[in-house]
Amino acid sequence: VENGEHCDFTVLRNMLIRTHMQDLKDVTNNVHYENYRSKKLAAVTCNGVDTTKTKGQLTKYAIA
Repeated sequence: VENGEHCDFTVLRNMLIRTHMQDLKDVTNNVHYENYRSKKLAAVTCNGVDTTKTKGQLTKYAIA
């Protein structure tokens, strides 16, 4: 079955894995990024201080 001279299954399987694996990577990356972003935005208080930082840890603030 793995012989390319007798069967196109290997070529088809590899093509499907490549295309769907990239889609899985893209979707996973977007979901993880959005979850991280949502948590960070939810942690910011009204005065712009990130409440998830530990005491003494430096933070970066964007200049608006």
